[in-house]
Amino acid sequence: MNFSHENKNLIFKNLKALREKKSISQTQLSNRLKNMGVCISQQKISKIENNQCRVKDYELIYLCIALGEGPENLIDSIPKNDIT
Repeated sequence: MNFSHENKNLIFKNLKALREKKSISQTQLSNRLKNMGVCISQQKISKIENNQCRVKDYELIYLCIALGEGPENLIDSIPKNDIT
């Protein structure tokens, strides 16, 4: 992935792919998060997956827990030449 300033987050592709691989709907994921005390609505999950909003650090951690994945599986890699 080439990082650009148009990207709102680095997990949008992997979040959707992992969620779908595990046959979890956006609503189910939102409910899992709600049961952990984290309010991320289905609408926000959709926005994250469509690269339309930023993801806070704690949201990333709880998304990982809810999906049973480590952050390295959600965060898309940044090529070293993109870091300034």
